[in-house]
Amino acid sequence: MPVVTRENARLVGYVGWKDLMRVRSKKQAEERDRSALLGFRIRRRKQDSVA
Repeated sequence: MPVVTRENARLVGYVGWKDLMRVRSKKQAEERDRSALLGFRIRRRKQDSVA
């Protein structure tokens, strides 16, 4: 993804897929740590089996 300036739309760099995934992974880890610290648990629904 190109990164350009607002003033004259000059190309200043690129943001790659790997960069986006690294940020996403870091944010998920931070949220897990915050939830563990505050004592929140993620509840998963049990799916009823169809008999």
